[in-house]
Amino acid sequence: MVEDNSDSSCDEDAGVSETSVLLGYASEEPTEDSISQLGGIPTWLDEDSKPNGRFARCIVCHEPMVLLLQIDGSLPKHFPSHERRLYIFSCKRNTCKRKEGSVRAIRAVRTSTISQSKAEQTDDTAKKAEERATEKPFLNLGETLFGSRLRTPEAGAASLFSNSSKAAFNPFATTASKPSGPSSFTTTSAKDLPATFAEKASISEAQPTQKPSDREVFHEAWPPASEFPSPFLVYQLDAELETLQVQPAPHTPPKTIIEVDDPAKGVNSKEDKMLFESTLDSTFQKFADRLAQNPEQVLRYEFGGSPLLYSKEDSVGRAFSNSQHVSSKVKTVTQGPTPCPNCGRKRVFELQLTPHAIVELEGDNIDLNGMDWGTIILAVCSEDCLPKDYVAGSVSYLDEWIGVQWEDLGKQKS
Repeated sequence: MVEDNSDSSCDEDAGVSETSVLLGYASEEPTEDSISQLGGIPTWLDEDSKPNGRFARCIVCHEPMVLLLQIDGSLPKHFPSHERRLYIFSCKRNTCKRKEGSVRAIRAVRTSTISQSKAEQTDDTAKKAEERATEKPFLNLGETLFGSRLRTPEAGAASLFSNSSKAAFNPFATTASKPSGPSSFTTTSAKDLPATFAEKASISEAQPTQKPSDREVFHEAWPPASEFPSPFLVYQLDAELETLQVQPAPHTPPKTIIEVDDPAKGVNSKEDKMLFESTLDSTFQKFADRLAQNPEQVLRYEFGGSPLLYSKEDSVGRAFSNSQHVSSKVKTVTQGPTPCPNCGRKRVFELQLTPHAIVELEGDNIDLNGMDWGTIILAVCSEDCLPKDYVAGSVSYLDEWIGVQWEDLGKQKS
């Protein structure tokens, strides 16, 4: 986990710090990213190839859910041949609230057959070059008789990964070559595409080797629109890097006890302490203070970064907490979200929804039966893996890890 100040650059004269986190804001007006949206109805990479219907259903009640978020998650620098979209769905039934499985996430991927063929050619050329390097020299009869050297094909191919430096906005400008014949999926120059959340974020990790899964899932048709509950309000998403006002961190004691003098019960009675004792949760305070600097944000995006935790006390907080517990001879370190069930590799943080998203989604319909989460965190496969039986150019859909940190109702009851 990275310390707060490690992902930010500070302009001391202006007193402003810019972080690597990309913030999303709900907009009723069209934005340069026409795919990403808050609420509404999902759109697919291929409308004729929708996800398995099981992804649409709440794990608790098995009824269709509604869309909370759809993001254009294409990362040309990290996964150059992958077109990605991320979806978060939520169950609207009150009986499913606060239950695991009532919020789900899907990662959709479609690969470019052109980029894949280039990658295969590159690998094949590299292997041949390596084989030639290990071969023993031999006598070329034609060269001996006629004094000429036969021409051999040159080895090497252009790398799929850009060598350009990080840039905050649209750092990926690699143009894909056009296919010689018809194709079911075509690639477009990155500079011609609208800037998306993933493109604006600076990504520098290399793609690891993929290990496909042996899982096979029975396909269920995506439910018809008539089976879904009424959708939430829909907004386009506007994005900009997070900026923070540089302020000295106040010293906050771990516990503050308010002691009240009650003539009837005496000074500092046990009952008074139980009633007025309040533990200042530094994690929640950090969460609230950070959001307060950009209060209208609905989304925080940083692939491979660290989420802003609502609490460290629940299972989600513990999964991302960097704390270490040493007890006698045992040292325990948190391992993060569960590994990807498809390939077995680790999952990494990609984005989270903030409480202001509830305000935008529910509009004037906010009531006691509305959503009451503090944040929803999405972690995805670090290598953007594909199913074992994936066919290049088609669309794959996989479940991803979702962590919901609910509002703490215990404090309201005390």
